Amino acid sequence: MISGKRITKSRRDLTAVVVVLALVSACASLPSLEKARTVSLRTEFPSFGGLTVDVDGNPGTRPGRMAAEGFAVTEACGAFFLYCAAVTVPLGATIGAVITAAETLPEEQAHELNRVSANVTAGLNLNASFRKAMRKEASRQGIVLRGTHADARLNIAVTALFWDVSIGNNVAIRIEFEVTGFVGGKKGRRKITYRSERAKASEWIADSGKRIREKFTTVMDEASQTIWQQVLDRDE
Repeated sequence: MISGKRITKSRRDLTAVVVVLALVSACASLPSLEKARTVSLRTEFPSFGGLTVDVDGNPGTRPGRMAAEGFAVTEACGAFFLYCAAVTVPLGATIGAVITAAETLPEEQAHELNRVSANVTAGLNLNASFRKAMRKEASRQGIVLRGTHADARLNIAVTALFWDVSIGNNVAIRIEFEVTGFVGGKKGRRKITYRSERAKASEWIADSGKRIREKFTTVMDEASQTIWQQVLDRDE
């Protein structure tokens, strides 16, 4: 059982990590695309082996032992928590471990969610869906896509796809992107994260994954809208 003292200490550490991440996010920026009307777009969506909860691998995204291991990193690092976390597990993973320490997704339910997700997404071409959605949203934002001679160039790579577990056994589809932009002689990078609405794992699993199936008819459109709005610094 995790003591209240350890939870309080870890929450203080969590606050410190969030502050650092906010500063890092502010520094990681793209060149301004405010005046860009034409964009050369390249998308990459490598295979991640399906939409899964990491049950046996990364302690930062794994339910069950995730909580204990997340706190173990915090306790072992002490005053050097930020540095130690950065070199032991990803900061995002550490935050996930601390946040879900009180209550995590049971491993048997995680396995079932993985099984149902694999069945639902087996026939989907996520790469083609993402590319189509990005082009559709570009048009909606008034951006003309060109292969060459464009005002700006964007390379957008999907770097992670998984079920994001939060307190209360709620899960959401999470997709992480790395955007590299070129405007004139300037270059910059930015990480963008999309999360779907959260729901109980049991709700995603019900009726052979009906909710997952329905969500994947819109998930790429929603993710693409998130990307373009942030890249162009526009509200919806």
